[in-house]
Formats: sequence, structure tokens, C-alpha cells
Amino acid sequence: MMKGATTLALTALVLAGCSGDTEPAAPAGQNNTSSGNNTSPSNNTMMTTPGNNTMMTTPGNNGTSTTPANNMTNPPPPMFDMNNTTPPSDMGMGMEDMGMDTDMGPVDMGPPPEPMCGNGVIEGDETCDGDCSVDCNDDNACTMDTVSGSPAMCDVVCMNVEVNSSCGPADDCCPMGCMIGEDPDCTLDALDCTDPTTWPADWVALEDEAMMLVNQARTMGGTCGAMSYPAGTMSLTLSPQLQEAARCHALDMAKRNYFGSKSPEGEGVGERVQATGYTYSLAGQDVGAGRATGAPQIQSWLMREGSCVHMLDPKFDDFGIGYAFNDAADNKHYWTQVVADKSSP
Repeated sequence: MMKGATTLALTALVLAGCSGDTEPAAPAGQNNTSSGNNTSPSNNTMMTTPGNNTMMTTPGNNGTSTTPANNMTNPPPPMFDMNNTTPPSDMGMGMEDMGMDTDMGPVDMGPPPEPMCGNGVIEGDETCDGDCSVDCNDDNACTMDTVSGSPAMCDVVCMNVEVNSSCGPADDCCPMGCMIGEDPDCTLDALDCTDPTTWPADWVALEDEAMMLVNQARTMGGTCGAMSYPAGTMSLTLSPQLQEAARCHALDMAKRNYFGSKSPEGEGVGERVQATGYTYSLAGQDVGAGRATGAPQIQSWLMREGSCVHMLDPKFDDFGIGYAFNDAADNKHYWTQVVADKSSP
């Protein structure tokens, strides 16, 4: 009797765990419309690709796909949109008690750490809280690196001062505010999506315009498919971390000439957001290409149900938009928007 009851209880638990409902948190995202890659307990994925929108929900291993007709309205370069929503995934593994106790013996911790200069403690062979390095090179051609003080006196100070450089000369420095094409050192390879100081000013202006239009849409309210959102929804807050994730994907598409919610290696929005250190319970991504300014791009996303939800749904708190341009790429203009429902600390 006990064995039969246990079997029934386990069966009920398995059935209960196969629900296809959206789960809190799963990294990775793909596609520019409603939901995207979830690496979470239920594995729910909704992907919409340019002109070929597919919505897939996978509880356990059941797949459902719906493919609306191709929707291409603008002349070349082609303009595409994709979106996805993904809860972050728990990448850890639960460990059961294996009933094993092993004495591994003493652990070799290696040599003691080097004395730390300037931490207020005289350590090791320090004669004072110093003996600091005199190498202040920050590997940035746009700064002048100087050293003041001396290790003997424990008062070494590094100064890395940005040089006022004009756009034009080939000196390995792409000055802040110079656009690609205005300076031979301002190239796509010189850009760092994790460093806002390297981002071209004209790209920043386009991103700011697009983010303003998103919040205007939230203020006005609207309908996304069967869902209606009232006017007066609180504005999304710009998150530097989400903007970093958006910029990195937009730049990667522009540099490597592809369009999609995932990188060619399969990295999705979840991985990109988690790499910035941002914690969330739900994240969404929208991708667009071919549109030179923010207004037509935002309008296009508002016409797509999943992207529209990302912009109007009050459950999302933060966002960031990234834009990148490459004249040699097929679509030239590349956009990514990342929205998230921030986790409580």
C-alpha cells in the first residue's frame, strides 16, 4: 500500500511540474517580438523573426508554432524586427546528500598574497604602506599618463588625463564625440559597447530619441493584440546595464553582418543581461534593422504584438536601447531594445 501511494504522489508531482505557464527568470532571449529563449524549469520560448514570426511554447517538450504572413513594408535596405521575452534561468545544480565523508587532507593555499599598496596596513616586506608600482599606463591613447610621488615615500599617485584631441589626426585615439568617418581612429573595432565614452555621439542621440518615444507611447497607452494598456503608465527607467546589453548586440550585428535575436554562437538576451550584473525576473528583447532613425523603428515595434507589450506593459521597469551603423553591412542600421522586470534585492 505504501509503495502504491508513493507512486501516485510522485506522478502527481511530475504532472504539476510540467505546466506551460511563464516562469520567473530564465536567461537568453531571441527574436524581436513577444517572448524568447527561456532556460528555465518550463522552457517557454516565443520567437518572432523578420517577416517570419514564430511563437513557440514548450512546456516539457510540446511545441506549438504559428507563422503569420511575411510583412515587409520599407524599400531596401531591408527592415526587420524580432522580439523575445525570457525569464532568467537558474544555472546551478541541486546536490543531494551523497552520504560520503572524505578527508582530503590539508589544503595548499599557495603563497601569501602580495602586499597591497595603500590599504593602510604594513604587510610583508613593505617599509611603509606603499612600495607601489610606478607604471601608470592605462593603455588608452586618448589619455596622458603621469606619475607623482614616489614608492619610497608611499605616496605614488597615477593621473590619466584625457587629452583634448580634435577629430582627424591618425594618433590611435578616437576622441569622445567624434563620429565614425570623422577620424581615422574611429572605427567599429575601436568601439567598446561596455564603455560609454567610446560610443559615437550621433548614435547616442538616436538612442535617446528612441527611448523618449517609447516612454511617450507608455504615457498614451494603447492596444497590443488582445491586450489593452491604459494611458499614464509609468515611464521605463534607463538602465546603463540594459543599455550595455542592447548596444553590445546591436554592434555585434553591425560588425558581423547578421540579423537575429541570438548571436551566431547562440548567445541570447538572458546571457547578455546577466553578463552586465543586472538581476531580473523577466527580460524581453526587440531587434530591428534597416531604419535610420528612432521614430520609424519604434513605430514598427509598436505594430508587433510582442514588442508592443514590451514597451507598454507596466510590469517592465527598466530598459535600454542600442543603435549601431555599418555602411558595409547588408542592413546598415541595427537596433536592439532590452526591457526587464527588475528582481527585488
